[in-house]
Formats: sequence, structure tokens, C-alpha cells
Amino acid sequence: MAHTIAFAVWRDRISPLFDSSQVVLVLDVENGIEINRQHVTLKMQEPSSRAGELAERGVQVLVCGAISLAFASAIESMGINIIPFVAGDINPVIRSFLNGTVQNSDFRMPGCRRKRHRRFRGGRNCAI
Repeated sequence: MAHTIAFAVWRDRISPLFDSSQVVLVLDVENGIEINRQHVTLKMQEPSSRAGELAERGVQVLVCGAISLAFASAIESMGINIIPFVAGDINPVIRSFLNGTVQNSDFRMPGCRRKRHRRFRGGRNCAI
């Protein structure tokens, strides 16, 4: 089964804040194997418009650093799952995502703990 995953990037790393990200790395993945990779410049700044850009590209999952509630709500309203509060160099993050381990602590943004957290759809937790 094919999936389209977007990673918010800045200088070959996960962008620390999706809201100000201008580029996403869009991967087409089939049976856990990357089959296509493309850097896409996001043109829109408003949350609903940016969510629409991702949806038009067929994005099913967004992997990003911090994200505001406005952007998260707009993106989730398009049926896109969000894996927030991820940090690190893009290639190890991609490998970890493909292996199903991106949620481990090696890629958690500094400050992310289990005690105080905000729950995002998909069960992701992080301190705020």
C-alpha cells in the first residue's frame, strides 16, 4: 500500500516550528520503502490554505517539530495525521519513520516528557 508522508524541513533537519516552515520533503512510500522524494515549497501562510496544499499533494501524514493549534486543527480537518514534536537530521528521522520508531526518545524535541502533555490525534504526547 502506498502512503505519502511530508516532513517539515529546514537545513536538512526537521523544522523546529511547522508554522514558519516554508519547505516540506514529500515522500511516497510503498510497503515501507521510499519510492519517490520531492522538496516542495509551501506558498500559503494561512493554516487552512497550507493544510489544503498538503491535502492536494495527497499527504496522509505530517512529521514536524512544534505546531500551533491553529495549524494542527486545519491539517487534521483535512484527514492528515500529525506526528509532532520530532527533532533531528532528516535522513535518520526518515529511516526511523520507515522502521516505525520515530516516536522514540531519540527524536523527541527537547522538553518533551510524559508527565505534562498535550495529546494529538494518533496518540502523540509531548510537554507544552
